[in-house]
Amino acid sequence: MKKHLLAILLVIALISCLSACEGLGNSETPPVHSHESVKVVQENIVNATCTTAGTYDEVVYCNECDKELSREIKTIDALSHQPDEAVIENEVKATCASGGTYDEVVYCSSCNEELFRESKTTNALTHEPAESVVENEIKATCNTTGSYDEVVYCSECSAEISRKVKTVWYSHAFVDGKCELCGCNEFSEGLQYTLNSTTNEYTVSGIGACTDTDIIIPKSYKGLPVTSISTNAFQNNAIITSVVIPDSVIKINDSAFNNCTALLFVELPDSVTNIGSYVFENCTSLESIVIPDKVAEINYSLFEGCSNLSNVVIGAGVTAIRGDAFKNCTSLISIVIPDGVTTIGMWAFGDCTSLESVVIPSSVSYIGFAAFSYTNIKNLYITDLSAWCKIKYDELGSGVPHDNLYLNGKIVTELVIPDSITIINNFAFENCGSITSVIIPNHVTTIGKSAFYSCDNLTNVVIDNSVTSIGTEAFADCDNLVNSVIGNGVSCIDNRSFYSCNNLESVVIGNSITSINISAFYSCSNLTNVYYVGTAEEWVNITIYEKNDSLIRATKYYYSETAPLTEGNYWHYVDGVPTIWD
Repeated sequence: MKKHLLAILLVIALISCLSACEGLGNSETPPVHSHESVKVVQENIVNATCTTAGTYDEVVYCNECDKELSREIKTIDALSHQPDEAVIENEVKATCASGGTYDEVVYCSSCNEELFRESKTTNALTHEPAESVVENEIKATCNTTGSYDEVVYCSECSAEISRKVKTVWYSHAFVDGKCELCGCNEFSEGLQYTLNSTTNEYTVSGIGACTDTDIIIPKSYKGLPVTSISTNAFQNNAIITSVVIPDSVIKINDSAFNNCTALLFVELPDSVTNIGSYVFENCTSLESIVIPDKVAEINYSLFEGCSNLSNVVIGAGVTAIRGDAFKNCTSLISIVIPDGVTTIGMWAFGDCTSLESVVIPSSVSYIGFAAFSYTNIKNLYITDLSAWCKIKYDELGSGVPHDNLYLNGKIVTELVIPDSITIINNFAFENCGSITSVIIPNHVTTIGKSAFYSCDNLTNVVIDNSVTSIGTEAFADCDNLVNSVIGNGVSCIDNRSFYSCNNLESVVIGNSITSINISAFYSCSNLTNVYYVGTAEEWVNITIYEKNDSLIRATKYYYSETAPLTEGNYWHYVDGVPTIWD
């Protein structure tokens, strides 16, 4: 026991002695190292891609001694694809005969992965007419007419665009009043004349004793000029087939050739300035006519009932086409109305059942009742959309029905009303088949009666807040209209405004509406959602008249800019699209 205690005391003494010896050269004890100052770094980085996550090691080191204190593996979320601009691939160009196709493709700008591909189609190109050519020509003789086909081919695909049979009238070789070839007289003999003793001029007043079928009126009679053809001069003559009028004639009076059913050809000289009403009415064999440039008006019923009239050239001086001027010209296929014409009268081209193409210049300011009713117009050509919107129509009238509207040669599908327009007049785009969407900007205040009536391919309409008035039947019978936005400026939706829009699914109604008139939404059987730019309390204050059951049955949603705090039906805009709050 004593030995053990002695050993312990010796060890303690030895330790003390060593400690004292070590302390002889260092009087201060160094501080303890605690790794309080650290740095965090990323190591072993694997970058994320658009489709896969990345990783890295988050490592903590001591700033003093660089000792690694901790290491943790972190995850980097996969990146979202970044869509690049769409590109076109697999393009098949459209031709005159068929439409084209292409793929619209969107790739990621980061990884080039294909994000979206949609097959698109393009419409067939419009034929580009080349210069007309002559085919199947038959030469005329002294006493027989000739003919030829005037044919227009497409300059791109060579398809035949049009073919018209033209008549070539026989011509004589007159010497000393006789034709050297057939012996006929240069001028028709036996015609009846009346002298105007005041002016010392003659008027052809009737057929007289003349038996010619081809009438050639002389420049003078008994040494005095022949300057006019009197009223009813040749009316009801069923024998004459052609008339050549000399350049001394200035005026052709009413019904001069009315009901000349065998009349095929009339040569009107440039000297003529005035052609009366009914002059060629019911000349059922007449095939073509050139109206001289000095004529200012195409008078009432001038060519009414000319059922074989297929070629008309209207002179550059014409400013008005009066009522019934070409009514019931059932062989007329196309008409070019020259710049300068301001008025097209009632039924001017009514019942022209073969009429397919019409050119209307910017000078036209008025179109009368039924001016183009019961036609078959496929293509309507205009040059100025602002002027077109300003045309006034008879209040009881109708517009110009047509399948396709062309503006300066290009078909109009997405219609944007020009900045200069404040009023879209009545019937402006009635029966326009090519329009698929309409944007009515903030300078338009009024949409007229039947302005877009029966635009069968119209699917979307946006009416800006500047519009204060929508006319009766403005969008009625637009069978494919799906969505409509009515701005905050409109106070009243008029009678039958959207009548029989069978496919209308939703409508945005502005907060200024005070009344919705009779049948405004009648027969809109698919109307399910009404987005009102106001509150439920304001909606109940709107007067809704009878025959608007479709509107009444539809679900109403009330506008809320922010997420609503109360239960109910609410909506807001997301990227311009009405969107229901969840």
